[in-house]
Amino acid sequence: MNQTAQNLFERLNLTGLKPEQKETMLKQFAEILTHRISFKIFEVLTPEQQKEFDALQEKDQTKADQYLAKTIPNLDEIAKTETEKLITEMQTQIEQAKAELQKQNA
Repeated sequence: MNQTAQNLFERLNLTGLKPEQKETMLKQFAEILTHRISFKIFEVLTPEQQKEFDALQEKDQTKADQYLAKTIPNLDEIAKTETEKLITEMQTQIEQAKAELQKQNA
């Protein structure tokens, strides 16, 4: 597991999960984050830019990524913001689930 993934589990206070649980959670996190960033990107792009991006993406993902970086100067900031929002939401959900379990076990 890379350092970024390890940091995520530390921030979520989930370092004790089994490796297969971590892998599943990491895949879900990446999927959700990708959808959120994509949604934000499509809010910024004009319909013409969206078509151009889609066409590039079908042919060459690297060129599509380069197009986004050129077209959306704050793309890194969008990704960072969405990542932090998702982590915060997950922290809240985890704490709520732990509190609920404690109530049930009391």
